[in-house]
Amino acid sequence: MKTGNWIILYGVIGFLDLAQLLIDLIPVVGEVINALLDPVIGFCLGLYFQIKGVSMANPSRLLGLIAFFFAEEATVSALPLWILDVAYTHITVIVQNRKHPKIMGALNKMADTTNMAGSMSQPLNHDSVRQPNPSTRQPLNTDGIRSPQQLE
Repeated sequence: MKTGNWIILYGVIGFLDLAQLLIDLIPVVGEVINALLDPVIGFCLGLYFQIKGVSMANPSRLLGLIAFFFAEEATVSALPLWILDVAYTHITVIVQNRKHPKIMGALNKMADTTNMAGSMSQPLNHDSVRQPNPSTRQPLNTDGIRSPQQLE
């Protein structure tokens, strides 16, 4: 995950922790709402990590997510533990990247150059000038005037 994604995630999770703290101030109802929110937040957090390429199959990350979920439940969402889970996962990603810098660099480069379908593609432009289609060898224009396309 890129730095910007982590910053946004810290902001969103910090907001959710604060919202849960404020909801907890509502007598009885707040505890029920937070008990319903915690599994949803935990599932969405794990899903977000998977989508962004942070594998939750890593045992320490998965156990960390489960441990922070149960700690969140035990404290009735009174402590900002979701943000601690994000920080823990972030640290494990940093450690993993330092252990395998060449592999992680190659994966990040591949992620930056793949399109939505996941296939490798060449950029359509270079220095803000669109490149011609390599399958057609003829120029698309002559002296600045575009020639009409022939119908087959």
